Amino acid sequence: MITERRKAKHGEPFRNFTADFVNDHFLGKLPSAEEQMNIPELHTPAAQRMQELFGCPEARRHLTSYGWMEGMPVVFAHACERVEDIMGLVSVHGRAVLLVRIDGQNNDLQLWHISVPSPIFTRVEPVSPESTIQDLCVRHPKSRLTPFRVAFWSHSAAIHEIPLHPYTN
Repeated sequence: MITERRKAKHGEPFRNFTADFVNDHFLGKLPSAEEQMNIPELHTPAAQRMQELFGCPEARRHLTSYGWMEGMPVVFAHACERVEDIMGLVSVHGRAVLLVRIDGQNNDLQLWHISVPSPIFTRVEPVSPESTIQDLCVRHPKSRLTPFRVAFWSHSAAIHEIPLHPYTN
């Protein structure tokens, strides 16, 4: 499942869309791959790069080695978006997600695995309400499971970076 918040047009507020990459869903049969390609939001460069990544068996094995699983929700976020807003989207899924951080200047992608909030992680102070996804991702060193929390979670979650697969350039 993919969730993305983005501006519909210049100056309009962010809007959400969700699309699935698997064919069974609690709402019934999902659109085929061809039908999904007609969804305008899936024509963003980031979504297209992720579709290519998911279509490559070597890349899928690479993602799996860092905690990704088939059917895991994918949340797209621009580096400048607030952590609390994006974690609200993450919370909707109720399970671990793959966060695709988009750098607005050059459309570079960073992949991050975010766990569900859990009492097994050290409870940390919530990030400040003004914190952005860029702040959260910069603060955490690569390949290290690091706890973080937003104000509306009673437990911390963990985040770690997934290096991009070497064949995704």
